[in-house]
Amino acid sequence: MRYVEFLDIDAPYSGALGRIEFDPFLAAVASLKTIDGQPMVSHWIDPKPELSIEENGATKLRNAVDASILTSVSGTDPLNKTTAINGQPTFTVNTTGALGQGDAEDVRVDEWSMIAVHDLLPTVARNDVFGIGGGLATGVELYPGLEVNITATNGDGQIISREGGTTTRRIVRNFTALAGTPCISSVTFSTDLGFSVFKNNFEGFFRDDSDKRALTDPTFTYLANRSGNSQALGDFGMAFILRADISRPEYAWARQILLGGLMSKYGITSS
Repeated sequence: MRYVEFLDIDAPYSGALGRIEFDPFLAAVASLKTIDGQPMVSHWIDPKPELSIEENGATKLRNAVDASILTSVSGTDPLNKTTAINGQPTFTVNTTGALGQGDAEDVRVDEWSMIAVHDLLPTVARNDVFGIGGGLATGVELYPGLEVNITATNGDGQIISREGGTTTRRIVRNFTALAGTPCISSVTFSTDLGFSVFKNNFEGFFRDDSDKRALTDPTFTYLANRSGNSQALGDFGMAFILRADISRPEYAWARQILLGGLMSKYGITSS
């Protein structure tokens, strides 16, 4: 049996994944770097059972690339650990179950990507996979967010990112088959390119460069907004926040490693 302990990866707390069976995909993702030499992955949500515990009725989940902990919002149910997507470790959420605020200083304010594997319930209209932050509804506080709205009974919907504390959409785009089947949804941003959204391995890519405002308070919640509302329900595989706008042409190789690897791992095919 071959194992890997990511001890040779130049990233903070790079051993956080611990001693796991060797997986070329995990090793490749853990070694991705930005063009300025930083570790590309700042937050890695991995449903592996050994990375989360239930304590005092709450789920506590360790970020797979550093020592930060996400804790479920008070009053919500612990996340169910299953193998619902292609036999891979999965969080299954059919009732209220949301994790808490992430480590703010590790989210880049000027450039980021959010990527999530999911099989959403077609009956849930709004799913905040990475929720917006709180704040006053002034349109000034800006937060990262990846929201998937289901707009039709056949699972079609929209990938959206909003301003923090408001209902203003910063970008919205229609896609087919966003619910009722495993897929990958992504939002990217940088202050020189603006927003982009896509599904799976760059399908339906769309960019809107009309809004290039950097984040002012880069906090996030996983599977809900910070108040615990608009919870994402369904089955969830790996999810990532990156220190790079992966829509950039110079990151085509990283997209193939990360997105292509996720599609293979979770048995996702192009729509």
